[in-house]
Amino acid sequence: MKNKILVVVAVIIFAAFINVSAQDSKGYIGISGGYSSIFGNITKGDDYLNLSQGFAKSGAPAFAIDGAYFFNKNIGAGLMFNISTYGVTGQDVLSAGYVEAFAVDEVTMTIGSYKMFNILPAFYYTLPINKLNVDFRFMIGYSGLTTPEIKVQLEDAADTPLIQEASSGGGLALGLGAGMRYAFTKHIGAAVRLDYLNAKQSVDIKYSNLNNPTDGLFRNLTTYNESIGNFNATLGLVYNF
Repeated sequence: MKNKILVVVAVIIFAAFINVSAQDSKGYIGISGGYSSIFGNITKGDDYLNLSQGFAKSGAPAFAIDGAYFFNKNIGAGLMFNISTYGVTGQDVLSAGYVEAFAVDEVTMTIGSYKMFNILPAFYYTLPINKLNVDFRFMIGYSGLTTPEIKVQLEDAADTPLIQEASSGGGLALGLGAGMRYAFTKHIGAAVRLDYLNAKQSVDIKYSNLNNPTDGLFRNLTTYNESIGNFNATLGLVYNF
């Protein structure tokens, strides 16, 4: 991954030196939506006691706002913000694990969602072809993750449910993207993008009403710090200036 990033940066720097033609500065602001998938241990959910598994359901709507300013016809810099929400899978595995950990006959669970957002400065190399711009971008910035609240109602503790609280954290994110922008008019256009991001957020997790679980049988997840891959495919509108 580091070697690929160095190659991309080298190409951008080289292109900046060879492109000496002058033109007016320009840029764009865009809004888009689409589909997001995540990869890694966070999507695994077949082992209740495996603390690297996150039980996240890959695949969710994604929304993004981005923009860039181009110093010449090829080189630019910008910013991208996106957000997505993922459900939870493997609820039967979680339920069975809580039943065993607390030695009860049944539990009732209420589970929230994962939320992920990214704020990423981006470095652009673009190829203008008449009304079409083909963009390549390298991104580096911050990725935030919020884990779902999991409320576990034990059959013999109706008034004090165990709660794994929704918790937030973040970490460094790197990404590579490619896309196309087409101008319908001087100012209005459309864009389609494919972006791949990788981040490793650190999230400290707290509990409420955690009483008397069986040692070695309770999923005592206190910190989640796994590498997460994030692939986004989006379509949107852009305003060119």
